[in-house]
Amino acid sequence: METVRVMEKLIGKIVVVDTSTSLVYMGRLREVNERWIEMEEVDLIDLGEIKISRELLLIEKKRDGLKASRGSVMLTARAIVSISVLEEIIDP
Repeated sequence: METVRVMEKLIGKIVVVDTSTSLVYMGRLREVNERWIEMEEVDLIDLGEIKISRELLLIEKKRDGLKASRGSVMLTARAIVSISVLEEIIDP
């Protein structure tokens, strides 16, 4: 329940969701609850299909913007490893 309250502060922001798979979801957080999150305007990236590091990918997405491939996505909470606000990615 505490996690949901913390994540609710991110609603409306562009977030990066790292999962327990090679998939990374980037988009606007729309809704959260104990079981899932809902995102919109989602840029879905399979890290297994790209030749750059996760860190470089995030820096490029922050600089160049997202290219949404999904209008909306519902993601189960069990699959989520971490959530970051894209604006807060640090470019060394």
